[in-house]
Amino acid sequence: MTKRTYSQLMSIIFSLSMAENVGINEIKWLRKEMKNWLFSIFKI
Repeated sequence: MTKRTYSQLMSIIFSLSMAENVGINEIKWLRKEMKNWLFSIFKI
């Protein structure tokens, strides 16, 4: 895992922890983003 992808993941986790009112749509979007992110990591 590169430093860039790691920082991206950290920023996602940070923004999630800061958002107290995360809606269903945001959770669905995040799951989709995480899947895409994981696929891109394993393709490398």
